[in-house]
Amino acid sequence: MSKKTRLQINTLFVAMLVITFALCGTLLPFIKISFGFLRNLGIVPCSCSPDLILLACVSVSYVAGSKKAALLGLIFGFMHDTLIGVPYNASVIVCCIGAYLAGSLMGRFLRLNFVSGMCCALLPLALRSVCTLFGMLAMGDATFFDILIGCVLCEYLVNILFFIPMYFVVKYIYLLFERLLKWK
Repeated sequence: MSKKTRLQINTLFVAMLVITFALCGTLLPFIKISFGFLRNLGIVPCSCSPDLILLACVSVSYVAGSKKAALLGLIFGFMHDTLIGVPYNASVIVCCIGAYLAGSLMGRFLRLNFVSGMCCALLPLALRSVCTLFGMLAMGDATFFDILIGCVLCEYLVNILFFIPMYFVVKYIYLLFERLLKWK
């Protein structure tokens, strides 16, 4: 791959993450998912939205490699924490380490089958949920069990559900862009 082609593909990933970042700041605050059935169990559920920045970084790591995604995760995690996020999310650490781990594990497991490759995304999403758990425990708003079941588990499930479509969108855009570069 030539230097010009690599630069164009890197530009594509930066543009994609900028669009994702813009969605996180504008549209995503209005999308809240709550698991209301937990009220029947005596647990107050939190409403949560997917972490599109982390999902995009992990998806990019599958397509472009773990080192590029870790660098993008570092930059956009910092931007997320300073402009949008709450301080206890630790987006810089989660996005950087999560994208690197997912990308390096994905290279080994995606060759086996699709499901084992997708399971590599569970680790960064769990890392995000652990950061949320510790942050909410430090704030002392609720008990450990309420936070674990009502907020952290719900956030984890929402991120898993949103990861699969995000992966296919990133992969499709990447393949489409690659074909356009070859077509010229």
